[in-house]
Amino acid sequence: MLTGAVREIFHTNLGVKRTERVLVFTDRPTKRDVVSDEDLQRWLRLKEDISMLLVETGRGFAREVSFYCYPSRGGHGVEPPEGLWKAAFGEKAVEALKEKRLLRAIIQKKASPEKIEEAEEIIRRYSAQAVDVVIALSNYSTSHTRFRDLLTRVCSARYASMPLFDVQMLEGAWMWTGRPSARGQRPWHGWSTGPSGWLSAPPTEQR
Repeated sequence: MLTGAVREIFHTNLGVKRTERVLVFTDRPTKRDVVSDEDLQRWLRLKEDISMLLVETGRGFAREVSFYCYPSRGGHGVEPPEGLWKAAFGEKAVEALKEKRLLRAIIQKKASPEKIEEAEEIIRRYSAQAVDVVIALSNYSTSHTRFRDLLTRVCSARYASMPLFDVQMLEGAWMWTGRPSARGQRPWHGWSTGPSGWLSAPPTEQR
């Protein structure tokens, strides 16, 4: 049943095409994260079971499926590390951001509106190298990050954010509020999961 639900994510919810590239990522707990034993086991399954199932299933739909795992950032809405930016936007885009001293400022949430605009121009220049679809399985949400905003709004990537994910969410009812869209069309609204189920996550929302 789980494999069927995962196939639906790629086929129906995200509309992944054979010509597209997909990025699946998650985070792993560190000593800084204080969680119960039960929650820790749920979290570890994100990398050991669920992520691998998504990657293997996705290879039957997409041209390329990559996987990235990074140490927990410790909270919701924290920007992911440089390595994930490279996996999503490509080496050239990230190097250009670093050359202009923009990436660190963005990750630290210290970039001014002018710097954000400059970063957007760089990301747009290299947008063809960005992935088409992202499945964010990190325990901590990346929905309200500049990383997600630039992917969905500037690169028109489809972004499925599933923080605090539990395998039971694949076995329950779905609340679907978005629809797939091709790159270059109006940004896709996407969806995310929370403790109560599937929720809408508009790509232009920022905190």
